Amino acid sequence: MLSNNNFWLILPFVALIIAFIISWWQSRPINKSALAKRYGVSVDVLMKWVKLFCPAHIVEEYVGSKKQKINPGLIAKYLGSAGHYPKDKKGRIITDPFTIQRAFNICKDSLRRHLKAVENPEQEIGMSLATYKRIHNFPPKYSLLLVNSPYQN
Repeated sequence: MLSNNNFWLILPFVALIIAFIISWWQSRPINKSALAKRYGVSVDVLMKWVKLFCPAHIVEEYVGSKKQKINPGLIAKYLGSAGHYPKDKKGRIITDPFTIQRAFNICKDSLRRHLKAVENPEQEIGMSLATYKRIHNFPPKYSLLLVNSPYQN
């Protein structure tokens, strides 16, 4: 049996090993379909997000290629972590323009008008207005930026 002194000497090493295993487990490549499932979208939507929001070297590597495995940690840096979508007051996930409208009780035209009034949309909401119009579901990072943008006041 370990004495009390030995326990405290071994504990940091055990914690370090556990942290290493967890970081390795989260950063291992997984199938695109499994990652899309984590985000709650189809593979096509996930690849569209990668194309719109990730740097060129990631787009070249994963979009349109036969490469089936993707590193979720690399993608999460640009899209946000899967499952970390903002929620409205009733606990519903905010992922698209309709749920934003419902969360803040505004109509579609009011939402567009507020977004057009934003001076620098790339900085405020993380995307251009053209990009906003092109996608129907938003990655977690951009849902959060939309929810925290000035139109909610």
